[in-house]
Amino acid sequence: MRLLLGVVSPLLLLVALVAAATSLLLITPGRNLTDADAFAAATARAVVSAEGRAAVADELTVGIAASTGLPEGAIAPAVDAAADAAASDALFVEGVEAGARASHRDVVAPDPSDTVAVPLGAVASPFTARVASIDPRLAGLLPADEAFGTLTLAKGPPVRWIGRLGNAAGRPGALAAAILLAVGAGSAGLLVARRRASAATAFGVGLLVVAALPVAIAWVARPVAEWLAGVSGQAALAGVLASELLAVDPAAPVVVACAGGALIVVGMASRLR
Repeated sequence: MRLLLGVVSPLLLLVALVAAATSLLLITPGRNLTDADAFAAATARAVVSAEGRAAVADELTVGIAASTGLPEGAIAPAVDAAADAAASDALFVEGVEAGARASHRDVVAPDPSDTVAVPLGAVASPFTARVASIDPRLAGLLPADEAFGTLTLAKGPPVRWIGRLGNAAGRPGALAAAILLAVGAGSAGLLVARRRASAATAFGVGLLVVAALPVAIAWVARPVAEWLAGVSGQAALAGVLASELLAVDPAAPVVVACAGGALIVVGMASRLR
């Protein structure tokens, strides 16, 4: 019996750690993938970043040059300045978020798209207003909103993989089930442990590792995304988008880390008795 408990307890604690890690990742950064509003806000932050503004300006320069016949070099300075100025406009941010919500429906799905894109027609109004203040003649030549093109933030198989994960993580009851499994398996594992002090200490250390997982993912998100997107020419923007989508909400990791620390203290105190 003692031998059986010596095997069952570690297995239960391992299941609890896996469930705790799943729960934590579903909360952060998982919410940015499963929640359309959080996804849209993260996308907007990426687009208004320095890398995002440069990509918007480049895309608009190419589109405007194609529709007006003007050389790109002649219009690029005005377009760059207008894109930088428009990015601080609330209408610009709202337009990006609206486009990102539509993209979320396609990317986070059972059969997801492999592209995260935002139609630039959604930001045409604030952009046109800024161009008019910089170069009124160019403003009169701007095409219709729908001809502004589309800004691709990330593209490729990794986008599809992440979309499938986000779709699975967003299923009703997934988070609740993971939390219940973590609490139940952890409690059972500690109760049947032959040496509860050692088990509590080991479990506490495991929870500290779990708490560090979102931080580690956020730390590697940008360089990995830039490496994966390098072949598409959107490496910088894809890296910023990944860092925003996989950013850490510190509240949940802190709670897990505190629980782990408390178990370590209890385990060590029990040994000293």
